Amino acid sequence: MRDFRKHAAHWALAGAVGLLGMGLTAGPAAQTGAYTHFQWQEPAKGIWLGVTPAASFISGNSVIIALPDGGSMVIDPHITEFTAKEIIAKAREIPGPIRYLVNTHLHNDHTQGNTAFKKAFPNIEIIAHRNTCSGIKEKAIPRSTYRLEKLGRELEEIRKNRAGVQDAATGAALDRIIAGNERYLADRATLEWTLPTTCLDLKPGEKKVYGSGERTIEVGYYGRAHTAGDLVIYLPRERILINGDLWSAAGGLGGDGRDGSILEAPRTLRAIRALDFDLVLPGHGELFRGKQALDTSIKNAESLIARVMESHANGDYIERTLELVTAPPRAGVPVQGDISKYVPYMQAPAEAGWRRGVTRTYEEIELRKQLNLPLLP
Repeated sequence: MRDFRKHAAHWALAGAVGLLGMGLTAGPAAQTGAYTHFQWQEPAKGIWLGVTPAASFISGNSVIIALPDGGSMVIDPHITEFTAKEIIAKAREIPGPIRYLVNTHLHNDHTQGNTAFKKAFPNIEIIAHRNTCSGIKEKAIPRSTYRLEKLGRELEEIRKNRAGVQDAATGAALDRIIAGNERYLADRATLEWTLPTTCLDLKPGEKKVYGSGERTIEVGYYGRAHTAGDLVIYLPRERILINGDLWSAAGGLGGDGRDGSILEAPRTLRAIRALDFDLVLPGHGELFRGKQALDTSIKNAESLIARVMESHANGDYIERTLELVTAPPRAGVPVQGDISKYVPYMQAPAEAGWRRGVTRTYEEIELRKQLNLPLLP
């Protein structure tokens, strides 16, 4: 994962509780029979969104798009071979092979499942921005090693905690989390990394078009925000946008900007806003409509930037800035309520994500001043 504490909330159904309250609350859900990760819905003809249901070992969505000339494109392969195989099985309902796989950004829950697709379809084209291609090697792979080294110990703690749970719903939720983590650890023995085969050298505002005729798919890059290589997939005819982790239904900006930029985020998001879309298929959580959440995300990011800039201009050390620029009330709300107290990796306080966001903003301002660059690009 990006680093474990930053991405801890992704290990629940809720999307990342990072900068500006991105979290989506959800209660536990019982699961019977064999472990199944995704719940599939078809928001438009030939387009499927796989949503991670409540109380899963890690969240993260995937999208399948039927291509007009046969086969399909998949957006994000999830994090394990067994969850990637679920996506592949669903995509096989479409005649023809999976021809394209897009990694929207570098984080493990959007890249680590690449290998399962390459095994199933050796000629598949795996697409990412060039900054994602380098970021996988430099960040995602070592973070994965760190995360998996800890998971075995944490799983034992979850099992011990489960033994004392009497509530049936909470117990069922923990059973599902345990089952998913057991599968994840089993996959570790054969974990391989497959890098993207196509590294798009796109500048902000540039795109590459796939498909034709009745369905065109624009894979575009609009600048740094969540990471340095966030790709946005836009279907103009359907007015659908697949936004990776750039913003949430709650109007939160994805993450704390450490793998991208907070100062550049408002400009990036405004460029995306110019697209004519109505339906958003996010990287985490349920689909949502309209641009209100995007507008809220832009507004909140601008507010954070303004507050940190004021503190920096007053000559404050970062410690003082952290005292002054406090988190909004939602930032301290636990992601999974009662479940989080039984699962160690859900217990990282959301306040920590906020503090990283403030620190990142302060550091960006400091660096741009030292380089004599405009503070707001």
